Amino acid sequence: MSTRKMWTYKRSLHRSRPIHTPTRRRVVAGLAGGGIVVAGWTGLAGGQVAFAQSSADEDKRVRFSRAFTTAQLPKDLDALGARLGTPMLLRVFKQEREVEVWVQPDDQQTFVLFRIYPICFFSGDLGPKIEEGDMQAPEGFYFVGPEQIRAHSQFHRAIEFAFPNNYDAAQGYTGTELLIHGNCVSSGCYAMTDPFIEQIYELASATVASPARGFWIHAFPFHMSDAAMAEQQDSPWLAFWQQLKPGYDAFESRRIPPLIRVDGEGYKITEL
Repeated sequence: MSTRKMWTYKRSLHRSRPIHTPTRRRVVAGLAGGGIVVAGWTGLAGGQVAFAQSSADEDKRVRFSRAFTTAQLPKDLDALGARLGTPMLLRVFKQEREVEVWVQPDDQQTFVLFRIYPICFFSGDLGPKIEEGDMQAPEGFYFVGPEQIRAHSQFHRAIEFAFPNNYDAAQGYTGTELLIHGNCVSSGCYAMTDPFIEQIYELASATVASPARGFWIHAFPFHMSDAAMAEQQDSPWLAFWQQLKPGYDAFESRRIPPLIRVDGEGYKITEL
């Protein structure tokens, strides 16, 4: 299956869901739990290439700013051979507090890193969203379509996770209004500064309006290197994270989003 054809197929991971209207959130002024450590990625073990630690990738990292505009997006995408509306993947890393934006240039099958945006705030700890009101930000694989893109939000712009997906539903997990949004406050979401969510929104809205009609969000607790996983042997979420790691490894090795489905109650990953 070609990379471009797979986008519509992958939406089968998710159930049809009604569009939720925004509700007022309780603002959490900081990181709940106090135990999240912002750490650099140590890279992949076992001789694999540590793509995201290269100096070229470091150049993609953007810093906090309220003067960041969307005007430069077309030119910056063109430098990669891409454009607004190109296939896109967002990778969210909770512990590192980063959102990576990957795009697929017009003339190639693999994706390239466009930018790394800092997460301003998120609430909760490492681990998935379990139930409404637990203040946890989601972890897992989510396909976002046009109905999840919000131009108007009490948090400036917003992208909904399409939570719960089939995996979450199989576990009986509950929750609504799980977003990547602006305003730099969070109660179960990943909050960006307004200028940064403005850029992510522009990229997302163009992609969902294209023939792809959507894109993946891969939300991880941390960069899932073998060494990082070895440090989590006592975590109650180890078994869940072991289901996410094949998806992380597949993209790290090939730079093509893998085929993701739910078989029974578990994620199943197939490299394309």
